[in-house]
Amino acid sequence: MLIFHRDAKVIIEQVNNGPTEFLPLSIYNYRKKLLSSDYFIVNPLGSYMCLDRKKSEFHLERGVFCGIKTMILDPKRLDKVPDLFRPRKDPSNYIASKKLLDALFKGGELKPTNIVARKIKIG
Repeated sequence: MLIFHRDAKVIIEQVNNGPTEFLPLSIYNYRKKLLSSDYFIVNPLGSYMCLDRKKSEFHLERGVFCGIKTMILDPKRLDKVPDLFRPRKDPSNYIASKKLLDALFKGGELKPTNIVARKIKIG
């Protein structure tokens, strides 16, 4: 689940070119006192087939797909994906474009704390 502050949500809305749901989120303390209502769950809608099936490595148990060991993206399929999306074979992961990550981290103004970004190989 992606949770972002209102300021990051505005950047995502400006940069991302795909269908995305923004659900308001209120944070309360243990005494049920409202601490903040400035956050949103960011939910990119749908999933996209973007993996290079020949080069990616999949985790199988008894012939049943269980996950992805090594994700390699197919460059031919990337022109059809938005800047924030989920891969069809592993929708629990999120993939963000360099353009979106650069916008979020631009100049150090925002400091997203719930993002662990790693490079994904293409083709």
